[in-house]
Amino acid sequence: SNGDDSIHYANILDLFDDTATWTEVTTGLVGAGSPQRILSLGRTRTWIVGDGGSIYYSEDITSGVVVQSAGSVTGQRLNTIAAYDEKTLMAGGAPNAIVLTRNGGETWPLIAGPAGQAAVQINDVAMLSENEWYALYNDGTLFYTIDGGSNWTQKALPGSLTQGDRIVFATGTVGYIAGRNATEGKILRTVSGGNTWYVMPEAVGSNLPANVGFNGVAACGEDPNVVYAGGTKTSNGDGLLVKGA
Repeated sequence: SNGDDSIHYANILDLFDDTATWTEVTTGLVGAGSPQRILSLGRTRTWIVGDGGSIYYSEDITSGVVVQSAGSVTGQRLNTIAAYDEKTLMAGGAPNAIVLTRNGGETWPLIAGPAGQAAVQINDVAMLSENEWYALYNDGTLFYTIDGGSNWTQKALPGSLTQGDRIVFATGTVGYIAGRNATEGKILRTVSGGNTWYVMPEAVGSNLPANVGFNGVAACGEDPNVVYAGGTKTSNGDGLLVKGA
């Protein structure tokens, strides 16, 4: 939680039973590094990124976190983190801030983003390999690199996006983007590893429910045709959850 600088956890079996009790942990979090996004690769490998370029790590979330990077590499807010494996991870933020680790977080060197995006916030990132990455920007643009950030290329997107919110890959070829234009939220899909994208839903005559944007998207690794997206129906209005299959 960015609002109260804390982590909240519950037992997953209790969640299934609808009897969960949430416990708050603040150990290790610092006030200047309020958390923004969490990523877990299992019970003993969890990373959190946040304000001021802060990066935290935990082997036991019930005991809190330790600092891996206290903002010495970048002082910019980190909005998102993605992993290729337990050693190779990247985080992105504002404006155009990218940091990378190839040793599980022992070091987080700064990576140069696309030159033309120097003043634009990164809202999400994805990693398809150790050197093939995607960066989704607040202005609705998508850039990719296949050489670990030495060169970046913009990928054209449909839907007239004015903002990109989330990008996720279910497999190496199937991926999804949640974004929005001036009037509504859009969900895009690729079946070519990000080479080309199209607007969902695919069925002729079908449309997404009325909405103003999707804040999150999650894809199923066991069935890449299943995707969920969450957002809002109207500005400051009710929440909205949709499923595509």
